Amino acid sequence: MDINQTEALIDKLLILLNDSVEERGSSIKAIEFEFGPNQMSRDFVLEQKIVPEQELDKILKICLAREYIEYMSMGGGEFSSLHLTESGQGRAISAKLGRNRSYELNSITQIGPVTINGQGQVGNNNVQNIENSIMQLKDMIDNADAPTEQKIEAKSCLQKFLEHPLVCSVIGGAVGGITSNIK
Repeated sequence: MDINQTEALIDKLLILLNDSVEERGSSIKAIEFEFGPNQMSRDFVLEQKIVPEQELDKILKICLAREYIEYMSMGGGEFSSLHLTESGQGRAISAKLGRNRSYELNSITQIGPVTINGQGQVGNNNVQNIENSIMQLKDMIDNADAPTEQKIEAKSCLQKFLEHPLVCSVIGGAVGGITSNIK
């Protein structure tokens, strides 16, 4: 099995786990999955043909190694008492939305102590970075050498874009604060 097939199976499994969590309306740490021999989660995945039986253990081990899933408690046996992690949920949502996540693979960077005086945010694809970029665009529109009507129209289009349900789901919390500042 090639790397693309493996990654696709990981996505399918994580989407299934996240869908299960969301259907119950629980947090990821509250739902336990049992993938040991003849256990419910394993049987369901095999019945639904989400991951072939000969690949399931390999996919679970990769998910454990990458910390997409982790053990809730020890002693239940291999692949028992597992739960989805924030990282696993993030990948599931990205895969479900069809986002290209090639940049996410092997992108963990460890840094030493960080001192931030004032506002700061560390990581990839931060809400703060998105908000800053959109506000820069708004300022560029305001400062453009164009008639006032065109500036108003451009900012209206930007606001409409930010209010679209798909855009809201992808960039989440950034939208609320930005749309009120666009006018």
